[in-house]
Amino acid sequence: VLEEITIPKGVRSIGEGAFSDCPALKKVNYDAESAQVSTYGEGEADNYEAVSVFARSGNSKTGLHIVFGNSVKKIPEDLISSCAVTKITIGKSLQEFDYRVIQGCTHLTEVEVDADNPNFIGQGGMLLSKDMKTLLRCLSTQVERVVIPDSVTTIGEGAFSGCVKLTSLTIPENVSSIGDRAFYGCENVTEIHYNAKAVEDKKSDSCVFVRVGSKASGGARLIIGAGVQRIPAYLFAQEECYDNEVHYYYEISPNISEIKMLSGACSIGWGAFYGCDELTSVSFSQGLTKIESDAFLDCKKLTSVSIPSSVASIDDYAFAGCTALTSLTISEGVSKIGDSAFSGCSKLTKVSIPSSVT
Repeated sequence: VLEEITIPKGVRSIGEGAFSDCPALKKVNYDAESAQVSTYGEGEADNYEAVSVFARSGNSKTGLHIVFGNSVKKIPEDLISSCAVTKITIGKSLQEFDYRVIQGCTHLTEVEVDADNPNFIGQGGMLLSKDMKTLLRCLSTQVERVVIPDSVTTIGEGAFSGCVKLTSLTIPENVSSIGDRAFYGCENVTEIHYNAKAVEDKKSDSCVFVRVGSKASGGARLIIGAGVQRIPAYLFAQEECYDNEVHYYYEISPNISEIKMLSGACSIGWGAFYGCDELTSVSFSQGLTKIESDAFLDCKKLTSVSIPSSVASIDDYAFAGCTALTSLTISEGVSKIGDSAFSGCSKLTKVSIPSSVT
């Protein structure tokens, strides 16, 4: 029965699935400086998925501790994914960390980083840059509540992806960059406190919050802090996917059911909430200045919208395709309503346009 294995510094190549399905494994001492994982089926099919070296190894009850020694500069992507690792120790030489390294490691609860590592630090189950400005990855996939440190300005790609136990999330005001798929698949989140003042715009395929929240639990509540200056383009937008087998496109959206904006000057970026299918309620604050194009396009369950007098402009297609919208109030003070701003809102029977619109 294999309980412990040591992979020394000189190892250059490890075969796909080499130590998979070893349920009694309790410890791995990995010190290979530049090993690569060979995947036998690579290139044979578009949908081929490699089997990691330690896939399905270990046992969450007895624990699996993986120690990355002081020779390790980078952890291969297909080394430990989908294993039952419970603890990771990182040595002083690690220079890079890809978020996909721990994909499928649903039992991971603890991370230790050598104090002499000049690049990284571990805190609260998270891996951060030494200066604590970049959050690279939440390594504790069992974490339930996360308050990101105030020092963080960058949340890395896939930083919280797959953290299925996460229920509450707070993003601080100094964050200026959020990586693609940062919160992808955090399906049990019920509350997001978003306080970032000015995050850079995202592209339509960024999928930052896709699969966040669950329809079964009523979706996630998004609270936008008073200091937020702008909701970035496409930050909470849906993902458009293509199925290669049946050849058709389909959409996956964040399961955000409610948005509450606290008082403060703010604008909503292009396509920010595009395709949020579960969104039923939006509470805009007095101080909202602009709703950009496509901001709430195809939010098909949104029933009521009240635009405050502080809004100067409702841009093109801002609420187009909101087919459940039955109540719309536009306050005096709004000066511009863009082309097709409410097109396709088939349940609207009456709209009063204020005299301030020119």
